[in-house]
Amino acid sequence: KAAQPWKLERICWTDDSEEAKKKRMSRVVRSLLNKVTHTTFPALTKEFLDLNVHESPALDEVVSMIVKHAIMQPNACRLFLNICQEQ
Repeated sequence: KAAQPWKLERICWTDDSEEAKKKRMSRVVRSLLNKVTHTTFPALTKEFLDLNVHESPALDEVVSMIVKHAIMQPNACRLFLNICQEQ
């Protein structure tokens, strides 16, 4: 057994603290990035733009996630770039 086993982290969607907002934003952006393909690109770009990530306190974390996804999925790198350019 692991010394510190992984546990699912529950997010309270009604909590308005800065930390909760960051976690919610990160979760939503990660979900969108995982779904990006050439066919889903237009709809997901609109969703991403509606999040107003550029005004979010989680901006650094979102940028980090985008870079990690681009590295892990080089074939979708151009799509991630286009999403960022739209913002």
